[in-house]
Amino acid sequence: MTKITFIGAGSLEFTSNLVRDILTFPLLEDTHIVLMDIHAERLEFAKQAVVKLIEAGNRPATVSATLDRVEALKGADVVLTTILVGSVEVWRHDLEIPKKYGVDINVGDTRGPSGIFRFLRTLPPMMDIVRDMEKYCPNAILLNYTNPMAMLCGALQRQTHIPVTGLCHSVQGIAKGWRAGLEHRILMLIMYVQASTTRPGISNTKSKARMPIRSFTKRSQKTQQYTTKNLSPTKYILPWVSM
Repeated sequence: MTKITFIGAGSLEFTSNLVRDILTFPLLEDTHIVLMDIHAERLEFAKQAVVKLIEAGNRPATVSATLDRVEALKGADVVLTTILVGSVEVWRHDLEIPKKYGVDINVGDTRGPSGIFRFLRTLPPMMDIVRDMEKYCPNAILLNYTNPMAMLCGALQRQTHIPVTGLCHSVQGIAKGWRAGLEHRILMLIMYVQASTTRPGISNTKSKARMPIRSFTKRSQKTQQYTTKNLSPTKYILPWVSM
């Protein structure tokens, strides 16, 4: 039986989504899920949610909850981290300090000065978790869902023999959005190419101002050859897509 431990299980959305995903795999149907958090009330909410998921899926999996990190880690095969260090009152400074100096960021949990602030605040407790893993589950894998993802994973991979991988549910959503946006721009580009072929006047100065897509004549030197004078689907679209 596989033991999967959640550190920061009070992050209800992460915990419920991940448990749902785990239970879709036949090899993990009888998993023992251990939930750990420092917030007792949120931990209890998380446990209730997981119990409902197990019952709804009619799976033989089991779940337990604890406030003791060592107890949660002992013998774990996989550890998932979904922690947040500090409250909103702390997080607000990640945004307000850069904004004071002209760097206006709306979330800032992955990169930039705000991401660095969060990284410096989050790395010490993440290192504590890894050190405990080295003692109590040295063969386990760490799957990190805590931001800033790249900074934390890069730092942890340099400090421990524990295999560390960063995962995020947002990847699927972003990829879908990018694909839709890319297909839309390609369609608009094809429409423009067709229009410029049948109506040469569309390339004059006045018409450019009314183009439904951004002008491509002032891109980097690498793509300067792709101007409105030699646009064609085979010669232009593919290089643009790969940029």
